[in-house]
Amino acid sequence: MSPARSSAPSIRLAAVVALALSSSVGDLRAGASQDGPDATAAAPDEASKAAVEKAAKLLEDADPEFRVADFDAKASPTVDGMFHRVEFRRKAGAGKGRYEATIPVPPRETAASRDPALRPGSPAPKTAGVDPDGKPVDLADLKGKAVVLVFCVPNCPPCKDFYANAAELYRDFDGRPFAILEVMGGPTIDAAREAARAAALPWPVICEGEPDDDSNQARWKVEIFTTFWLIDPEGRIVAGPSLRPPAATDVEAQVRRAEATR
Repeated sequence: MSPARSSAPSIRLAAVVALALSSSVGDLRAGASQDGPDATAAAPDEASKAAVEKAAKLLEDADPEFRVADFDAKASPTVDGMFHRVEFRRKAGAGKGRYEATIPVPPRETAASRDPALRPGSPAPKTAGVDPDGKPVDLADLKGKAVVLVFCVPNCPPCKDFYANAAELYRDFDGRPFAILEVMGGPTIDAAREAARAAALPWPVICEGEPDDDSNQARWKVEIFTTFWLIDPEGRIVAGPSLRPPAATDVEAQVRRAEATR
């Protein structure tokens, strides 16, 4: 979580609140390991209410002087749907100041998370197609490497965020048995190819149009973009589906497994 506070009644409270909020869920925003499915969000009204309650509890635990009754609270989902930004504004007559906190959206089950064939330990489904230039790309050819598999679509804000951050991940594992494989879906395969070319990505990209029964999106039961999976060197699912990239520590563990067999 990335908490922020302005016009606060005391500097001491600012420090306590920042510590409490960041230590509670900040690791999730950084992409730490999580248990359970994470491919989509709970219903908006329920998730907003839960986010307000969680943020209020964290603030109350951080300092006994914080009284949620003194504030009007509002939760707004972020563009990527992964978090709620919660704002507490003091009510009239309750003084000045406001608080802000960012709370991860709680997960719910998805078709992928319910499918036994897509659970950790299962072989990764067939994932193959052609790149923007029409050349064949196949996940099976990446056996022996740790693979981050990501599903994107054109003009997707979370996908663009991933591109901005993935360069560092790609660079960190350069020269080691690691790969990123992207499936770019579009309204047509030409639209997917155009988006992939425009992004100028350094990793292989499979381009496909609207999903059908034999598409990669259908085989992985993708319902939201971006969706991430982590695949081990033997081609088995390690983690996913997730809205967030795998934690670097989880990727490192699989890369070391691959290195140990070389």
